[in-house]
Amino acid sequence: MNELINAILYMEKSGHFSRRDFEESCPVACNDSPCGYTVLGSILTFLFDVRYEKEGEEYVKLKC
Repeated sequence: MNELINAILYMEKSGHFSRRDFEESCPVACNDSPCGYTVLGSILTFLFDVRYEKEGEEYVKLKC
């Protein structure tokens, strides 16, 4: 749960969330499974106005 909160706070502050951001802010989930980034990104997409951009390979908060 703490790592999910870290990811949300990071997304709110920076407007994006990359795999590198995931590795830095979610070390337990990162070491547990390589799928954690996708799962966390899916949660961000579901809860917030976020989408995955293939070009930048990161989740990006959409502007209003």
